[in-house]
Amino acid sequence: MTIPLERFSLPERNKLRHRARRGTAAVEYAVVLALIVVVCIGNLRLLGSNSARTYQAISQALGSGGISSNPGPPANAQARP
Repeated sequence: MTIPLERFSLPERNKLRHRARRGTAAVEYAVVLALIVVVCIGNLRLLGSNSARTYQAISQALGSGGISSNPGPPANAQARP
């Protein structure tokens, strides 16, 4: 049931219109916030799986002797007397 605005004085009508606009703005902000959250979660999932693959590749390279944490002297180094 809607009440005709003509029954209210001009200041009362303005208050009612402002309150209706404020409610609409709150809903719009909520929708924008929800979209931002969805994008952030998607990016975190994508980055998480990519970084997990990268760390796995590094771990496998370290485990297979591809990279050594203590390489020792270079192959062309000469012994000092």
